[in-house]
Order: sequence, then structure tokens, then C-alpha cells
Amino acid sequence: MGDASIQAAMIQGIRKRIPEVNIIGITLNPGDTASRHGIPTFGLHHYSPETDGFPDVDPDASEKNEQVPSGKGEKTVNQTHDGRQSGFARNLDVLARSVLRLLWHARQEYLHILSARKILEKVDMLVVSGGGQIDDSWGGTWAHPYALWKWTLLARMCGARVLFVSVGAGPLHSPISRLFVRGAIRRSEYVSYRDEYSKIFMEGVNSKKNSFVAPDLAHSLRVKCLVPPYEYQGRSRVVGIGPIPYCDPDSWPEKDEIENKKYVRKLVELSKELLQKGYAVEFISCEINMDRKTIRRIMELLGLHEGNQDKRVSFPVITTHEELIEVLHGVDIVITSRFHGVLLALLLKKPVIGLSYHRKIDELLIDAGCRENIFDIKTFTVPSLLGALEHLMDNIPAEGSKIAKRESEFLVALEKQYDKLFGTVTNR
Repeated sequence: MGDASIQAAMIQGIRKRIPEVNIIGITLNPGDTASRHGIPTFGLHHYSPETDGFPDVDPDASEKNEQVPSGKGEKTVNQTHDGRQSGFARNLDVLARSVLRLLWHARQEYLHILSARKILEKVDMLVVSGGGQIDDSWGGTWAHPYALWKWTLLARMCGARVLFVSVGAGPLHSPISRLFVRGAIRRSEYVSYRDEYSKIFMEGVNSKKNSFVAPDLAHSLRVKCLVPPYEYQGRSRVVGIGPIPYCDPDSWPEKDEIENKKYVRKLVELSKELLQKGYAVEFISCEINMDRKTIRRIMELLGLHEGNQDKRVSFPVITTHEELIEVLHGVDIVITSRFHGVLLALLLKKPVIGLSYHRKIDELLIDAGCRENIFDIKTFTVPSLLGALEHLMDNIPAEGSKIAKRESEFLVALEKQYDKLFGTVTNR
């Protein structure tokens, strides 16, 4: 939901300056993006789900839904006398399947490139926006790094301008990832990073491009007028906790079951302490799937479930960034590790504690003037976290005023960037 808030802000910023603009989303999940933002969409990769809004764009659309060849069900030759497949034949079979899959993907990629170029021929600008655009932790070299290289190359071939706007950067583990990203950045007309860390990181990648630092676009998101936070029966202080699947072997890039269990146990202990002190606890899923699994584990260890009868604990269903904003609006203080969980809390002038697993969380809170609210996700202790939380509870008005001042400064900087990029557009 973090990227959804970024793209919503970008769409608002563009349409404010160019009301008649046609916006196309190039995305990992075309159907979801089309539903959330009401725009036609196209898959970032050849293996992305179905395109939404471009029924005639694919030169061979009927063949895109073919299954990847697996070789299953095919008869095997070169068996031993008792019917077992020989080692040589087995290895040959594996090699043949691998070659078939490689050829299939190469063909699908070629068809995808033709379709992508067909779209870009009608486009004036290719705008790259979003948090972890320059990153190979999720999906590796052939996910975002290659996609950036491919799409920027096609855009320039079609005469479209390329803009990187308030993007996050790092990590890039592979030299090939760095090569792809370097090529993409060098083709761009404008580059801004959402924090100083990302800019310095990209200078280390040797992108050789004049660049700027501008706040994350979600700081400019215009939210609907919300009523004052709702009151709970018999209690007025609510702590929102946003767990993540930190080190979860099933879903986190760095897999460490021991660290994952330690993290979950500490959040369980924190929740028990908060309840004993009379606070209400609201578990907040800042991501649709992975976070919910972690929250369910915590609730089970607390002896609760999603339909629990303990009115002091809640676990609302959140599927959109608008719903996330409404839930965050209803709590007094937020504890989370999701970048945009922190950011949207700041946007709402909410005191927030970041359980940080990445430098980007640190940079965000430091920029907001909340350095003292950063806790390392691996080493934090429950007593120290409780101490910081109770200090914030005692100083909510002052903390909110401090955050509001920084948020207004972020908005001014982003409005200037929007004006610079989209204030005047000349069709080519």
C-alpha cells in the first residue's frame, strides 16, 4: 500500500497541473493498479498479470497465456533394464526442460518488448516513481533493475522523456543490477531521490547524473477530511502496532527463523505490557498479505483471534491506502517498520516510533525531526520502547506540532518539483 499512496500522490500532482492528461500505469499488477487508481495499465514484465485497458496492444495476445513448458507427462527414453531412468537420461531431461523454459521466456519477452514499444510511441514522458524502484532485494537482477533498463531504453528510442522522481535506492547486490540501473539513470532527463542516503548510494553506483533530493511523494498526498479520532469506551489512548514478517523464512529476503521468533515474542510482550497499562492496541497491516500473517501469529500467542471478543484489541481489514490512512487516523501513536506506515502517520501528524530494519526508515524519521524515535528492529528492548512511547503520550500536542511543521516544508518542496516537471508540457 506504500506504492499505492505514492502513485496516488503522483497522479494528483500531475492532474492538478494538466487536467486533461492521459496517464498509463506500468505496473507489477495491472488489474490491481487499474482498480485502485482508475487508469489503464500494462504489465512491467512479460510475466506480470493481464494487461488492463489495452485489449489490442499485444501483437500476439492470445499466446501470452500459454503455460511455461515443463516437460511433464512426456515419455522418457534411455531407461535401465528394470525401467528406471538412467542418470545420464535424467540429466539430459532436466537440461532439455531448462532450455525449453529459457526459449519460452525469451519469446514472451520479445512479444512484451513489441507491446511496450507500441505503448511508448504514444507517450510524452516515462515517469519512474515509487519507493524501492532501484533495488534488487525483491526479485533479483532481472526484476526491477532489468525492467528499468528496458523501459528507459524503449522510451528514449520512442522519443519520450525519462524522469526519476523522488525514488528510493539500494541495495543493489549484483554488478549486473548496477549496470542496468546505471544505464537507466543515464538516459533520464531528471533524477531526484527521496533522501540523502539514496543519492549518496547512487553516486557510489557511478550513475554520473546531476540529481536532487526531494521528499517521498506520499508527503504530498491529499487526504479527505477526516473526523476527529474516535473515542473508545472507557479508554482514550490507542497504540497502533504494525508488525512485519521480519526475517520470516517464508517471505523476507534475509531468512532467519531465530531472529523472526525473537522479534515476534518481543511484540507479544510489548502488547501485553500495553494492555496491562490500560492502553488499547490496534494491529495495523501496512501490507496486504505478509503483515497479516505475522499479526495472526502475535494474536494467537496473545490467546486471541481475528474475531476476538476483547474490545481492547482490534485487527481491522485494510486493503487500500485510503483504509490504512483512516485506521492510522484513529490511533494516538504508531509503532511500525513499514516505510510508508511511518510516512503516512507523519502525514497525519501522528507521533510514530520506527522499528528500523533499513537506513531508509532512519532517514525518514531524521528528516522529520524524530531521530529519538528510531529503534533498531534487531536490538530494541520492550522496556526502552515503552519508555519512549509513554514520553510521546505525555507530549502528543508538541510532537504533533513539530511534525506538522516539517510536513508543510515537505509539501512546499514537492509542489515546487511538480511545478518544475509538469507546470508546462509540450507535446512532441
